[in-house]
Amino acid sequence: MSAHEVAVHVLVWTAVTTELVCCVGIVAARDVFTRLHYSAAAGTLGPVLVAVAIAVEEGVRSIAAAAALVVAVFLLLGSPAVTIATARAARARLDR
Repeated sequence: MSAHEVAVHVLVWTAVTTELVCCVGIVAARDVFTRLHYSAAAGTLGPVLVAVAIAVEEGVRSIAAAAALVVAVFLLLGSPAVTIATARAARARLDR
């Protein structure tokens, strides 16, 4: 196994582990805001690691790598907005 293959495997398994930890955190969390914390992490960390793994596997100059990295950037920029909107909606519902 080459260093290239090891890097891809490490990135993918780190993404899988991250997603599993976030899923366990969502199930174990006591309130909506703690669950939201884990769901926000699940929506950014895992997909970004998978996108980096695709970029490493395909080569940075390939179209697949560029598309994966663009999706990762959109997730990194959009996920905080979705998390904040969900938290505000949850707070408004709790304040009623």
